Amino acid sequence: MKVRLGVIAFTLEQEEENKLNFLDILIIKTKDKISFDIYRKKTTSDIIITNDSCHPTEQKLAAIRYFTKRINTYSLDHTEKQAETNIVKQTVNNNKFDTSILNRINGGKTNREKDSQK
Repeated sequence: MKVRLGVIAFTLEQEEENKLNFLDILIIKTKDKISFDIYRKKTTSDIIITNDSCHPTEQKLAAIRYFTKRINTYSLDHTEKQAETNIVKQTVNNNKFDTSILNRINGGKTNREKDSQK
């Protein structure tokens, strides 16, 4: 259902099969808990700025940083976290980056591990 407020149009998502999309999160409702996964539209591709482009390094790494941060800050359980990590590795690889960039961006630790050391 679309709702128009002035020049802004909102789409109201409906729950289907106990799942609801909200921004880039898929909320999954089961009998005893709610879990989360990463939501992607069917039209989503794995194209980001390639490593061999002439863009500044900060711009080339922006999407990879976002993907990494999303893995570490969203409440994904182990299975979803591993699946998302594999997708990000594939995206990084397909765009001519070495997958070791993920460890360098992450500092080898998740954000939660970094926070617990403070």
